[in-house]
Amino acid sequence: MEDFSKFIPYQMKLVMKGLEKQGNDYLAHYNISMGQAYILVSLLEQDGSTLTRVCQRANLESSSLTTMVDRLERDQLVERKPSTQDRRITLLYITDKGKKIATRIYEEGLKHNEAIMAILGEYKDAWYQIIKRLGKFIEDGYEVSDENITRSNSK
Repeated sequence: MEDFSKFIPYQMKLVMKGLEKQGNDYLAHYNISMGQAYILVSLLEQDGSTLTRVCQRANLESSSLTTMVDRLERDQLVERKPSTQDRRITLLYITDKGKKIATRIYEEGLKHNEAIMAILGEYKDAWYQIIKRLGKFIEDGYEVSDENITRSNSK
């Protein structure tokens, strides 16, 4: 039996947990979560967005979005305003305080990404190819079958 800890999804999960810990450790002194940071940076790029658009851009689950935004609003980092064109829609805006924090977070995120890219070194292009292939694998769907095992072994 193959050692489960060598399975690619397991190893990727460990790496992601480590990267999230690094991010959360950095964000702790701002008293915000990784999801809230994604919301703020998303609003830096596209202020005055609907919650749905922010959710899509920040790649967050809509079920937790309202709670995160409530906290950001409480801390005066964002504010909700009704749309002037459609009163059924509420738009989300980043405050000046939120912009300062989001800008620092974004700049630190760039440095963190550069450090990761430096670690990848000559494997950087291969990394992007692997991610692209895994994305297609996920998009195409996967069902466990003997045919898949045979096909992957013959490649």
